[in-house]
Amino acid sequence: MKRDLEDASDQPVRKRVRQVDRISSLSDEVLVRILSFLPIESLIHTQNISRKFNRIGGDSQLWKALYYDRFVRPRASRIPNLKESERVSEQLHFSSKISKWLDEENLVKRGTETNWKRQYKLRHNWAKGTCNVAELEVSEEPPVPSLLVRFHKGVIYTVDSVGGLRAFSAKTRQRLLACYNLQDEERNPPTAIAVDAQDTQDGAHRITIGFQNGRFSVYEHSIRSSTLSPVYTHPPSSNGAITAVALSLPFILTLSSTHLLSLYRFPSPSPLSSPHLLHSFTSQTVSPPVSLSLRQSPTLLTASIAYPVSSPFLPWKSGLQELRLSLTGVLLSSRTAVAHPRAGESSVTPSIPRLVRHSRPTALSYSHPYLLMAHPENTLTLSMVTSTPEGLAISAGRVLWGHLSAVTAAHVSPKGRAVSVGRGEEGEVRVWELEGFGGPRGAEDATSVIVDPGVEGPEEMCPVTAARYNRVQLWLGHVPQPGWVGFDEENVVVWKGREEGGQKVLIYNFA
Repeated sequence: MKRDLEDASDQPVRKRVRQVDRISSLSDEVLVRILSFLPIESLIHTQNISRKFNRIGGDSQLWKALYYDRFVRPRASRIPNLKESERVSEQLHFSSKISKWLDEENLVKRGTETNWKRQYKLRHNWAKGTCNVAELEVSEEPPVPSLLVRFHKGVIYTVDSVGGLRAFSAKTRQRLLACYNLQDEERNPPTAIAVDAQDTQDGAHRITIGFQNGRFSVYEHSIRSSTLSPVYTHPPSSNGAITAVALSLPFILTLSSTHLLSLYRFPSPSPLSSPHLLHSFTSQTVSPPVSLSLRQSPTLLTASIAYPVSSPFLPWKSGLQELRLSLTGVLLSSRTAVAHPRAGESSVTPSIPRLVRHSRPTALSYSHPYLLMAHPENTLTLSMVTSTPEGLAISAGRVLWGHLSAVTAAHVSPKGRAVSVGRGEEGEVRVWELEGFGGPRGAEDATSVIVDPGVEGPEEMCPVTAARYNRVQLWLGHVPQPGWVGFDEENVVVWKGREEGGQKVLIYNFA
């Protein structure tokens, strides 16, 4: 025992090797370069190491490059007729000077104002359907007629015969921003609403409301003073209730219950005085649901009405009437188009019951060049519109599969993002990325993401194929009442219709 202790004492004592921190001594520029090669998950974990790594891991240029590689470059690479030249190859890789940002140039022009890590997280949440949901209680009882809802730049506008015109915030807990009691709303309730996409010079929002007696009014919502006030009221008309309206000052487009489409022009955007009636058309083929739109360019105004078209023994197709005018109101052309039938088209699929196959569409949304139609048989149809000085054309509709109940509301943006809502309180909300699906292969290859804020890590759903259609829930003998859905870069606002508890509006926040 003693010998063992002596032998142990003769062994040299091992010294603990001191680890040298060679990473922290590197410059910030070198560390950013090193971190740029890490996967996203590892990059996020490095921010928990120290304050220095937390700062460097959130570097704006680092996340700007990641944003470009994931969300912009794949879109740029799908540009038609893109030639594989050395110059193009350079443009499809991130560079602050020569990268092609397509329609996201606004993010680059903001300069240091853009939080690229936050922007990356926002787009990631959209791609995965990750969000929070809040419920906005509009009224205790559903109004008659139904509530009308619109969403613009974080503000939810509702109008009905009970509560009048109200503005709610989609962001703050103090939801109600402003309200205005309508005149004569009980005898002549509101029947249509629209918000101008362009704000006034001081940032105020302009809203127009159509009424049952044919009159329409324009209101201004001052963001600074949180007030709603009327700025113009047009007298009633004998042409019937206004069923749809579009606003892009100084122009306003209305559709009456007698199928009269009227285009007005105000003498100036502000202040508003009595507008001039530029043109009016009557069409007996136009029936709801419809989508009105006004598009202004530096030299041209395009007024459009999209509507469903029925054909014997064929599915419903999309129709479009387009008016092209000078900014002074001179009519340059008026033309119509109907979606081309698909080759060999005789029905959507033989397995779909005939009653459902010929049911009227439940919703329609047109944001050039995307034209989206929703159906009670759990599907949507996507068409692409081509509008040139030479002509107007609508591509053959492509069926979007995925919903397990009748689709009651749908909206598509000019950038190709769409949101659709299924029937019932449990009806799913789906997000579609449609850009690039208008080509020969089209939406047959599209997938959608189901939004389910109640489940951690929402499931990314594959499209439902025609072979699986018999397993999908059908709502035979009952066409669901239409709801409404709208969205911006951060939020989706859903109103599921009067029969689904029309006094509640759901706000899905992806930020």
